[in-house]
Amino acid sequence: MEKVSLLLNKASKQISLQLGLNKAPLQLAELAPVQELAEHLLFCQNADTGQALLLLGMARLIPATTLLTAAQLEQLLLLPPSDYLSRLSGRFALIAIDTHAGKVSCATDRFASMPLYYTDTEQQLAVSNDLTALQLHIAAAELRHQALLDYVYYHMIPSPQSIYHQVKKLPLASLLQYQQSLTIDTYWQPDFTPARKSKEALARELQQTLLDAVAPYTALSGAGTFLSGGLDSSTVTACMAKLSGQRVKTFTIGFSEPGYDETAYAKVVADAFNTEHHVYYVTPDDIVAELPRLAAHFFEPFGNSSALPTYFCARFARQHDVSTLLAGDGGDELFSGNERYNKQLIFERFNRLPQWFRQLTAALVNGGRSVVDLPLLRKGQSFLQQSQLDLASRLQHYNFLHQHAVQEVFSDDFLQQVNVAQPLSMIQQRFADVTPCEPVNSMLYNDWKFTLADNDLVKVNTMTDLAGVTVAYPLLDQALLELANRISPKLKLENGQLRAFYKYACKSLLPEATLNKSKHGFGLPFGRWLSTHTPLQQLAYQQLSALKQRGIFNASFIDKVIEQHRNCHAAYYGELIWVMTMLELWLGVHQTTWQLSPPAKVAA
Repeated sequence: MEKVSLLLNKASKQISLQLGLNKAPLQLAELAPVQELAEHLLFCQNADTGQALLLLGMARLIPATTLLTAAQLEQLLLLPPSDYLSRLSGRFALIAIDTHAGKVSCATDRFASMPLYYTDTEQQLAVSNDLTALQLHIAAAELRHQALLDYVYYHMIPSPQSIYHQVKKLPLASLLQYQQSLTIDTYWQPDFTPARKSKEALARELQQTLLDAVAPYTALSGAGTFLSGGLDSSTVTACMAKLSGQRVKTFTIGFSEPGYDETAYAKVVADAFNTEHHVYYVTPDDIVAELPRLAAHFFEPFGNSSALPTYFCARFARQHDVSTLLAGDGGDELFSGNERYNKQLIFERFNRLPQWFRQLTAALVNGGRSVVDLPLLRKGQSFLQQSQLDLASRLQHYNFLHQHAVQEVFSDDFLQQVNVAQPLSMIQQRFADVTPCEPVNSMLYNDWKFTLADNDLVKVNTMTDLAGVTVAYPLLDQALLELANRISPKLKLENGQLRAFYKYACKSLLPEATLNKSKHGFGLPFGRWLSTHTPLQQLAYQQLSALKQRGIFNASFIDKVIEQHRNCHAAYYGELIWVMTMLELWLGVHQTTWQLSPPAKVAA
């Protein structure tokens, strides 16, 4: 994706665009009234009114099932963004300019799948889809200590903050406006009012909406699909095959490690739709060869280990002449496909039981535990302890920073410069923003930000970009999102089955084996490989050794994590080693000499 930045000089009100990192800014007068500045970068303007529009990415204007063109974008020029943002669907970011009024409006889509970063100083407002580009307009980019804590907590850095003090990220479904002062508002909120339609009518509507969501991408040359064999990538592949009239190119990642390989499920779908199917097997040597480059390509530290198989899948597709990949991200977060939704409902139901019953249960469990230490009683005690927490806290119960005291993990100097309660409070605030609401809908709403916008989409966006491939997310289509919100949680999780309604609606579209398959995804057996693969150990331990010198973590804790990985729980502590390794790899490129400075002493 072309790097593009908008620059507004606050004194002169002059507005310019910069394409790429090292090119001179362009004045709007230098640009044609309607043109495609680069691939997936549409521009139009009216010199008489001083208005211009810039669309980054690929979008459709509902109900159309074709991608928006520059000529069609021009028809929106005289309208305020609020008039058409509700109809724009796809992976996009929008910049609207009014040179006569000195006004700029910038918007992300409902999942911020096309990110926008901005820096606002007394002299200038700069907005870009590339954080690196903004660094050219910052005197000295300073790392935020709080962002480092957020990274360890979330394995990424959630919006609206970034790794740097001077740069922020525009959150999902947000509209930034500047005219003498800066304002940021959320332009869309979900309506979870259940539809008054039969199950069969909703199922028919869902199938058609899925087809409409995929349809715009069938006209693209060089398009293919990620195919894990799960519900979502299989759905996208099935719709693509049904609509395109030609063999779909599909790409799957495999592992030789038992319990991680899902190539057999992908083959079921590939055979069912006669796709041109390709499989790449990732090895530990692949990690050693590519991990430093992958870590460096992220704008910020990023610790989701499935980034690596995502990259190899995208690179493999590019080697087979695919320039656009359709991904299945979002289905679980729209249609209730994560096990935590069911698990948390058990807590919610327990907490609605009479108080006397809950007290009696606690007395029996705690009393039994004092007599005999049985695994069942330990689980019962853990359940009772978690039941007393709020929903956000329960979801984070197994977070590393809730299982280990922060004083054990971080240095004293680091802890004096951060707010350890802030990461959880951000999630609690997200839940508060959508209440009153059924617990499942609250969890979906939370996942749209912390699982999708700030995590999974950053992963796929960045890794496909590194591979030279454009990505699209049909299952995050606006019409599909609105429909999903009108389907009640009771129907989505009918009889406690994940994705129950979705599977019902897709029973004529997908193979039975796909519908009955348990959830997996692009997991990476890093923890296991780290136990046996010497070059991988050397890479990770070298980074952990360097990380000890930064002053963030207690060196003894890093040593403990290595020991626990070797002797106790390879997968659990392997993930933490991955997170810390990725942090050091990123710092080693972007902040080579950075070390934590002791907190400033306040004069008596």
